[in-house]
Amino acid sequence: MEKPIIMISSTVYDLKLVRSELHEFIEGMGYTSLISESSAFPIDPKIKTVDNCRKKVELHADILILIIGGRYGSIDLESGKSITNLEYIEAINKGIPVYVFIEKSVLNHFELWKRNKSNDYSSVVDNTEVFEFIERIRNNDSWTFPFNDIKDIKDTLTDQFAYLFKISLYDWSKFNKLRNIPIYNNLGSKSLHYVLDQPESWEYLLFLQVWCDELELIYEKIYDYENDIKFYPSEFVPNDRIMEWIQLRSHEILNYMDTADRLFNKQLKVALGPPGTPGDSTMLITIAKNMVRLLSMIIDWNRKIRVAMSEEPYINILNEMSKFTDDVVQSLKSFPYESLEKFKKVILKASKENPQTIELTLTFEISNYDKYIETLEEAKKYQ
Repeated sequence: MEKPIIMISSTVYDLKLVRSELHEFIEGMGYTSLISESSAFPIDPKIKTVDNCRKKVELHADILILIIGGRYGSIDLESGKSITNLEYIEAINKGIPVYVFIEKSVLNHFELWKRNKSNDYSSVVDNTEVFEFIERIRNNDSWTFPFNDIKDIKDTLTDQFAYLFKISLYDWSKFNKLRNIPIYNNLGSKSLHYVLDQPESWEYLLFLQVWCDELELIYEKIYDYENDIKFYPSEFVPNDRIMEWIQLRSHEILNYMDTADRLFNKQLKVALGPPGTPGDSTMLITIAKNMVRLLSMIIDWNRKIRVAMSEEPYINILNEMSKFTDDVVQSLKSFPYESLEKFKKVILKASKENPQTIELTLTFEISNYDKYIETLEEAKKYQ
């Protein structure tokens, strides 16, 4: 059975001894400790240090232990936040348990700083952003624990892990009830987390995550489409039937475009619900699945056009029709991944003092339509 992974997040050099002892404590309890100075800490050499740390939270951590001392740590230039700050935000967005420990001396001066922020606190912290970070954590309703030494942290974690086990039994019971509702069956772990825990903006995250998960199920079909791989027999359409055949195919693709518009621009609004009101998770899942189902049907439609054969001048019309779906397939494939990444970045930057806005736009239109009409008119001259 896979062990829970507990990530230790803090500045390294000033808290090296605490991190080392905490690492041994976690391993001694039978869990896996994820700590950056360990040779077993997985890194991707192609990305920046800050992105490596965030990815470890996103992909591996089941629990985050955040320890705050007197150093703020390295700052990410893009967000203006420290690495530990970003790891904390990633854990909150992921919805995993986060335990925050703050050195008592720092915490005592934090109360003084709140009353007089212009004083000199350089004897306690290297940057008053440490206090700002603590304030953001508390404003986020995250519980914090003071500590003098490693024993304080160990004692607190022993109690908290026992409590977490009790909560897990309750969550297991809640999850067990969802299993009896068919639409929640086979949901990915991230999507299921959004349904159960409903973090900030969970409706959007759920919709986009289910969309991404469903795309993975038709990866081979998308690959064949993009690389013009044909495994299907050709269909010859004689000249006396070709115009009727073309009109039928044109009607089909216009129906698909209309369906895509109704799903995304009308039904999705209903599923998300009005601001301040929880969305409808079953409807969001259904719409996301339907977006991918629609993409699959559009690819099947394109396949009909690509394998169709006719005579001049109608073969030119078929060539132009085969390009109809290029833009919409690309949009339906890339939109959820790009939008999910945008959402995560916006959530990272957002706070009560710094609210963020994100606009998601998906346009459905037929590629190459003007050229198709031109070719169609040209063909009519031969009738």
